[in-house]
Amino acid sequence: MTSKYTETDVERRRGLVRRTKRILRGVGAWSFYTHDIETFSHALGTVRMGTDPSAAPLDEWCRYRGLDNLRVVDGSALPTAGAVNPSLTIAAVALRATDQLVSEELA
Repeated sequence: MTSKYTETDVERRRGLVRRTKRILRGVGAWSFYTHDIETFSHALGTVRMGTDPSAAPLDEWCRYRGLDNLRVVDGSALPTAGAVNPSLTIAAVALRATDQLVSEELA
């Protein structure tokens, strides 16, 4: 698998590093090390969710368009990646989709 960081990825990373350093300085840190990641260990967005059916096979509730009983709630549903481990975001999306599913079943 080949991956490439976009300029947007690079800009977001710079912003995250700046903010993180500011926070760390505020609590007394005086030295920093930033490690460049060479791997693509958090593959996301292979079955993206979104409001535009032409760009996203999943709706905003992670329902696969055209199959009422299929939901995708893993990292593949996330349309983009942040600069950190996506585990909490994946969990939040799964909980959100579950809440919607329960609401539909109770209606």
